[in-house]
Amino acid sequence: MKHSQEEINKIWSDVKGGKYENSSAWYQPIICSDDDTEQCISIPNIEGSAREVYSRKNKDDKWGVVPYVGEEKL
Repeated sequence: MKHSQEEINKIWSDVKGGKYENSSAWYQPIICSDDDTEQCISIPNIEGSAREVYSRKNKDDKWGVVPYVGEEKL
């Protein structure tokens, strides 16, 4: 994981509080899901060229990395 549990929780709170509303989409963390079954957040790297996606079942669980599913190479 590229971010600690504390960092992800802070970024989650900041996104919910509107801290990144005026940021470029390249650099803006995005909440992908926030419902009864899953919470998911996508956090860009400093360059904005890649993202790390984390999810958890509820606020009491730990964040885990969502594996990237890319194109299959033939």
